[in-house]
Amino acid sequence: MAITADKPSARLLAFLMVTVLTGCGLTQT
Repeated sequence: MAITADKPSARLLAFLMVTVLTGCGLTQT
């Protein structure tokens, strides 16, 4: 699964993953 940085969808996916991870971290604390 190769993700190219020039793809807007790839950036959106990365942003979504970060948001989910931070959200989980905030709910756990």
